Amino acid sequence: MWYAQRMAFSAAERKALIALARAAFPAGRRAPAVDPSLADRVERFLEGAPADARWFLRAVLWTVEWAAVLRHGRRLTRLADEIAREYVEGWTHSGFLILRLCFRALISPLKIVHYGEPQVAKALGYDPPPETTCAHPSPVPVLKLAKAEGRVRCEVAVIGSGAGGATVAKELAERGRDVVLLEEGDYVPSRQFNRRPLDMAALLYRDLGMTMALGRGAGIPVPLGKAVGGTTTINSGTCFRVPAHVLDRWRSIGDLDLRPEDLAPDYERVERFIEVAEVPEEILGNSARVVRRGAEKLGLHGHPLKRNARHCKGSGVCCFGCPTEAKRSANVSWVPAAVKAGTRLFAGVKADRIEIGARHLVHAGALEIEADAVVISAGTLHSPSLLFHSGIRHPALGRNVSIHPACKASALFEEEIRGWEGVPQGFGIHDLHREGILFEGIFTPPEFGAFALPFVGSRLTEVMEQYAHMAAFGFLIEDRSVGVLRLGTGRPQLFYELGAPEMEKLRRGVEMLARIFFAAGAREVFAPVAGFESLKALGDVERLRTARLNPAMFELSAFHPLGSCRASRDPSRGVVDEQLEAHDAQRLFVVDGSVFPSSLAVNPQLTIMAFAQRAARHVDARLSGAPRC
Repeated sequence: MWYAQRMAFSAAERKALIALARAAFPAGRRAPAVDPSLADRVERFLEGAPADARWFLRAVLWTVEWAAVLRHGRRLTRLADEIAREYVEGWTHSGFLILRLCFRALISPLKIVHYGEPQVAKALGYDPPPETTCAHPSPVPVLKLAKAEGRVRCEVAVIGSGAGGATVAKELAERGRDVVLLEEGDYVPSRQFNRRPLDMAALLYRDLGMTMALGRGAGIPVPLGKAVGGTTTINSGTCFRVPAHVLDRWRSIGDLDLRPEDLAPDYERVERFIEVAEVPEEILGNSARVVRRGAEKLGLHGHPLKRNARHCKGSGVCCFGCPTEAKRSANVSWVPAAVKAGTRLFAGVKADRIEIGARHLVHAGALEIEADAVVISAGTLHSPSLLFHSGIRHPALGRNVSIHPACKASALFEEEIRGWEGVPQGFGIHDLHREGILFEGIFTPPEFGAFALPFVGSRLTEVMEQYAHMAAFGFLIEDRSVGVLRLGTGRPQLFYELGAPEMEKLRRGVEMLARIFFAAGAREVFAPVAGFESLKALGDVERLRTARLNPAMFELSAFHPLGSCRASRDPSRGVVDEQLEAHDAQRLFVVDGSVFPSSLAVNPQLTIMAFAQRAARHVDARLSGAPRC
């Protein structure tokens, strides 16, 4: 299509973009004015976005430019500064839902690019700690990549190098199997992790993190990794074992007959290898300490989380690639170990389809891989897509998708907090976990802090100039609502609707965060709920508690899509069986979060790795001639 070929802004678009940014991000006491180079930086940033997203943002930009004529008789680029600011702020709080959502989509990348400029962040007081070298005893070697062309023969082809695929590859290679590991994303050495979120988003995230779950109310971003190491490279490192009540549900619905003691040996093996440990107090960070103070005053119980980062230096950028290699993500743990054991790694190569037969043939551009067994570990959105393009038509394929909807709130304090110092997600509160709400820390550099604030104009500038006095915390919910993937036309598209139970959990979570912040001494809480953006007192929280809300009123994200290739003993319910082998094919396995029959209610990476340990043993047995169980 025409817009897929057009990368650069026109002169008129650049003028409109700068006018919008100047109205949305006015200079303040310390915050500098928008630099004209912003248009160039936004253009470069959006090069990694999907073509249809770029087209949509252009369309919204033109709408914002010319809609000013209806209200002020002139388009945005010809309005006086004060009138332009008033006009732009009107878009943020528009009573028309679709207009507010479209404007939110347009202004978000502008916020990220503007506040991501180092001199802007520095003017706000942001001074991240200097680089430090990880004290890990085994420095990770630079990986050597295989040449991605021609036909390659192996015993096992593993597609995807995240929590599932990298673990399987390492375990099978160490058992003496001939393994090929295929990764769509590039191999990015950790020496290139420069602590700048914009640069890292372009290198490590799929579509700049703009993967969306679409529904009637609004889209929910579902950021995914696309690099060697998969999403483990860009996650917070938090490690949980699956709760017992989740396993109980899987048994009750007849899918998987597992108990905590069945998984315990695999969890222990994984935890040793990736060095899972509780976050030390000295790097917990002041944002977490403020939240703990408020939680204790309310009688809640919190404690440091466990993470795969025993040698963490508190760099504060876990979600943008750990610059010290302290976080034992797959790119610096499972993958190097797999390569050391003989695995051939092909990076920057996408598997298009699999010819399923006595020996499977993976087609990946100029590369063909002939394998006795194939393990698909491309994630909940892309594993079912690959199966679909390979001829699998199971009725459960691409359905049953849970996403752990997540939300955050922030607050201003009189005291200086400097929330970017320490572990962003180092502390948790579990009192409401049985209700399906898990509170976990979150703090981000200024560009993503601004992105999360529901303001533009002078109000945004005022708040961002106090960034050092801000604390933030978040939560995820255990969702029973499920989404469905559209497969077969280009990239897979997830459709997902929040149900009434999920809405009440979100309301309860935001309400509790506000109460925690006020108990800790906050003077203002910023809630990601339309109409409740600024909470000044507990009376405002009470209004939120009783208000009628709908999904589009929340600023949400989601981080753990699961379930699209459900594992089940029942061939009519599950795409794969209990050993994660496809019901409809021999020696074709799926090993990632897509196999879980329901939401895990916790961060999934540890459980994916534990399942991968079990799957590796079964793949090995099947290659040795063992029958299907």
